[in-house]
Amino acid sequence: AAAAAAATVAAASQRTVYVADRSPYSAVFYAKRGGHLLEPLIDEMLDELRLHDVHVFTVAITVDKDVLWRRIQTRLQREPERARYNEQDRRWMDRTVEFYEGRRWDYVVSNNEGSLDDVMHKLLHLLRSTLSLFPASLRLTPAA
Repeated sequence: AAAAAAATVAAASQRTVYVADRSPYSAVFYAKRGGHLLEPLIDEMLDELRLHDVHVFTVAITVDKDVLWRRIQTRLQREPERARYNEQDRRWMDRTVEFYEGRRWDYVVSNNEGSLDDVMHKLLHLLRSTLSLFPASLRLTPAA
């Protein structure tokens, strides 16, 4: 499972939407030790941001475990150096998925089939239909 976070920032009379491809809570999982101590700190930081009209929404992009494992194996063929991140280990994948499945998410989007473009459009539709502050005229511009 992958995670994404979208933040809206009030700027003059417009809103800007930033999308990050990691959850703020990923640090809890990847910390070498004491990751659980980071969670209340992250919660506090997100609360503080809301006080300044910065809203962070977490999104889980889910996928069937067998589909995910096939995709990981395909990527390892293209990028064998990713083995240093334990991507060749099915148990590591299962443990990672279990962590993310155990989280609370503001939104969940499935990525079992279709392209990344399809997932992006599903997510944009979901955000537009549920968030009044999400700009309906949003144009996607890749970050530099």
